Amino acid sequence: MVLNRFDRRTFLKATGAGTSAIALGVPSAAANNGSRSRLQTNGRWIEDTDGNTIKLRGLAIADPGFYELYHPKSSTEVLEWATDPDRGWYPNVVRLPVTKDSVDEFGGPAAFVDDVLRPAVDLLEECGVYAMVDFHLVRPYTQAATDDYNADVESANELEPIDDVMTNFWSVVAPEFAADEHVIYEVFNEPTYPTTWGEYGESVDTREDTWLLWRDVAQPWVDLIRDHAPETALIIGSPSWTSETQFAPTHPFDGESLIYASHIYPDNGQPDEFDAEYGTPAEEVPVVCTEFGWDPDTDDHYAGTNSNWGEPVREWIESYENMGWTAWCFDDSWGPAMFDSPNAGGNEPWELKDGPEQHGGFIKSWLSETGSGNGDGSDGGGSDDGDGDTGTLVAEQSLSTTEASVGETITFEVRDTTDDDQWIDTLEWAFGDGTTDSSWWTQHAYDAVGSYTVALTATDNEGQTTTHEVTIAVS
Repeated sequence: MVLNRFDRRTFLKATGAGTSAIALGVPSAAANNGSRSRLQTNGRWIEDTDGNTIKLRGLAIADPGFYELYHPKSSTEVLEWATDPDRGWYPNVVRLPVTKDSVDEFGGPAAFVDDVLRPAVDLLEECGVYAMVDFHLVRPYTQAATDDYNADVESANELEPIDDVMTNFWSVVAPEFAADEHVIYEVFNEPTYPTTWGEYGESVDTREDTWLLWRDVAQPWVDLIRDHAPETALIIGSPSWTSETQFAPTHPFDGESLIYASHIYPDNGQPDEFDAEYGTPAEEVPVVCTEFGWDPDTDDHYAGTNSNWGEPVREWIESYENMGWTAWCFDDSWGPAMFDSPNAGGNEPWELKDGPEQHGGFIKSWLSETGSGNGDGSDGGGSDDGDGDTGTLVAEQSLSTTEASVGETITFEVRDTTDDDQWIDTLEWAFGDGTTDSSWWTQHAYDAVGSYTVALTATDNEGQTTTHEVTIAVS
């Protein structure tokens, strides 16, 4: 069914242009360009230096050193792709997970900074994207637990003293990027043991005890970083693979501009099962889910689908106005990976996993909806001020629903947000099931259960062609 429906402004633009203009739900190619001001916290909110609320939305690449050492792609090549609006990617933050193995391969933190990290951070600044420098450790957080772990492994696999590892890394990295206003530090990716159920390290009776032990051990590392970088926002994890966020409000770390992390995978269950640990804390302190993802084609702990896990998690995250997120992983081999490549991965060319239940296309669409044309990362898709002006967003999709049953009719409409001197020359809807349309207003129904990415692609009178995507869950 096709029906042209114009509001007054749209009609005047169309007739003035002398064409049957069609609105465009896409951002400009320069949507990500522009500097980012330093982040700080204000109660439970993350703000920039002008007091604007910032909701971090983005993704992680694999360890940038991994690309330089083992992958045919370079880290800067991957970052250019991950931040390219012409390719449909709109993060306002990218997580850079730095492993100790890579640091050691380059000869230590100083060489790693010079050869790998500084170029990556500078590139993200040029793209107008925050750089989250994550010391990507997954290991015991106390020396007693480290000693117990080492007693169980071969000498070649023994871990170095934890305080030495943290001090050596952050004593170099923290001052290096202290003046870079777009940089955020993630102190320790996933502290593991001691836990209430583990065999390594100090005896802890309750989960709260693990947090208190972690805080005692990690506060000096936070202080060390703060001494070198007094104004850089810090993200702090928690014991048991960053799963004890719930204790941050009652037992916070000491310091300013501190944000608390959570890591969530399908093994954690549904949002109503983990909200107390990861959601409720956001009512009192800033929280960013710095790691989450899923894959329908695995039996691993992250086995999940868009409809059964991704959609509920998105709804849960968005129910907290101050909760940020970085999805894992913009890569072809670090699972859950957003891309496929030949053989077992770590190869090229890359192909986005955008099937009905795959999370690569899901995350891309989510970022497009919430980040395109929206420089502050707060409310996705731009805000309509009454005359349709949403900055760099020319237009966007307006849907009757994003959750439907098989056979249910969904209404698709173009919302015009262009400037007065712009109009649309061509338009096409792609509904994700092989069908298309080219109308201002149309209706469509899906024949099968799944997650469908609806793409609205158009070219305006200035020759810009871009795409706005929305995901629909059909059950």
